[in-house]
Amino acid sequence: PEDMARASRYTDASASARRQPQPQLMVFQQSFPVRTTSVGKHSLALSRWLRPSAPKSVMQPLFPDLHDIKVKVRAHARNQKCPIAALYHDSGICQAIARSDWFEFLTMCAILLNAIWIAVDADYNEANMLSNAHLGFQVVENVFCSFFLFEWLVRFG
Repeated sequence: PEDMARASRYTDASASARRQPQPQLMVFQQSFPVRTTSVGKHSLALSRWLRPSAPKSVMQPLFPDLHDIKVKVRAHARNQKCPIAALYHDSGICQAIARSDWFEFLTMCAILLNAIWIAVDADYNEANMLSNAHLGFQVVENVFCSFFLFEWLVRFG
């Protein structure tokens, strides 16, 4: 009879536990039952420790949005318009040459021709060092080097 009373007590307790609604924790739009613990007059739920401490409006993502970064960098680059001519001296022959349109055109042509020459040199020059190359390769390389040295002197002179 004692065992029967004890068994009925356990079944009654489990039946009452089944009747009581369990607190729900919302995670990813799904609900999961959460066990509660009574401490004195207060009932503590595990969901208290699972919730973030800051409201969602304050929380920021761990990694910033790549598109937003690109937009900010492009906007910053557009606002930083500083023509190279603003860095030249105000007087002198070098700044006059460097500010002229024909000097810019000549420099762009030299850059284009140098790019083409690099392709020709890579295909047809079999020497490992310039001093061992055919005389034509040496002359053209030195002409380009001289022109770019002249450009630097004009721009920074």
